[in-house]
Amino acid sequence: MAPTGDWSGSASFYSGGAGGGPRISAEVRWTLASTDGCIDHYRPSGTATYSATPGACGQTTDPPTAPVEAGDGELIIDRTTSPATYQMRGTSTWDAIIGCQPDDLHPATAGGTWAINHGSFDGRVLSGYVDKSGVLGSPEVTSWMFTRIDAAFPLPGSGACAQAPTERWKGTALVSTVGSSEFWDRILSVDVIWSRVATEGCVDRFEPYGTARMEPGGVCTDTTPSSHGVQPTDGTLEIDRSTDPPGFRMSGATFWDASETCPDPSGGPGPVTTVEQVGGPWALYSGVLDGDAFSASTAFPFFPRFEWSLKRLP
Repeated sequence: MAPTGDWSGSASFYSGGAGGGPRISAEVRWTLASTDGCIDHYRPSGTATYSATPGACGQTTDPPTAPVEAGDGELIIDRTTSPATYQMRGTSTWDAIIGCQPDDLHPATAGGTWAINHGSFDGRVLSGYVDKSGVLGSPEVTSWMFTRIDAAFPLPGSGACAQAPTERWKGTALVSTVGSSEFWDRILSVDVIWSRVATEGCVDRFEPYGTARMEPGGVCTDTTPSSHGVQPTDGTLEIDRSTDPPGFRMSGATFWDASETCPDPSGGPGPVTTVEQVGGPWALYSGVLDGDAFSASTAFPFFPRFEWSLKRLP
């Protein structure tokens, strides 16, 4: 594809346990710094914001914001592939006074990582949103939304949809807990075809059909059977064409009975094989659809890795 020009938007990460947790966000413009062949390197500028609410304490951060410096991250766009791919990372930290008013203020480091994302795109938007609250343990919300600065998205006319409906999408999704501090190592992935089953106004609803696969990792050595059919009732894809670009929301979970060989949960000396329900959530995603194909992935340290893709079918 041709060079894209600069990008602007925002990214954020929130992690909260039972008593709350830190939230780091950034409003950023990615400015082209160099090009090597068809690989473009961008540097960030903008403003980072930090806040946290540990327990019932209303935490104070002073100052709560700081400039995003050029060395705080990088966006790399590789235009040698079709669709093009991108890698995005961003971390901003600064000295601040943090604590609970009025008697627990102390010097500390504010900020943190606001983006660790990559994917592919053939449009004018880089976006993703993951919310695993209530599904995979403690809340974790990751989001990013950047658009080309030359992109224009006119509003559809009254009662009109931004584009015609699509009958089918080819999709993948993955949740990996390898390296996560909360779970045993597992990788659950699916390959599905999303078929349109209903439309209300400009909102299309799709059902999946395909295959889910469970890969044991780390301490577990075997899952049999390791795959299972994804049924239409296992998930939903909704695409809202009332806006330009359209938005999407994807959810899905598949479970099946299998034998697993894992460490003895009672602390015995050897592994044990049990028959239990495996599988789980494989899609917790939303974002913006611009173009015919895109993928996205996000993986913050010590948290599960999430990946998904959609490709429009004829």
